[in-house]
Amino acid sequence: MAKELTFTARTVDAEEALRIGLINHVVHLDALESTVLEMAVAIAQNSPEAIRASKEVIDIATANKDAARRELEHNLELRGSEEHRERFRQAAERVLGPENNP
Repeated sequence: MAKELTFTARTVDAEEALRIGLINHVVHLDALESTVLEMAVAIAQNSPEAIRASKEVIDIATANKDAARRELEHNLELRGSEEHRERFRQAAERVLGPENNP
């Protein structure tokens, strides 16, 4: 799914993001603060040492310095290309209209 979304540049709404596991929760704005506080309390009730250890293990398992470096290199290269500028111009025209695009 990650490759599909990356390669197609397709956007997903909140419900689909939840369905495919891209996000964990969807809440209404009026319930956001209470939902966040409830989760914070649940985390805070656990051992701080265990939370730190779990976070470290998860971060190590998902961190890849080579991937992060290559992503930065590719972003810099792609964003400097004529193709990127043209696609950005076209997107701006779709959103703002051709008369508002510098």
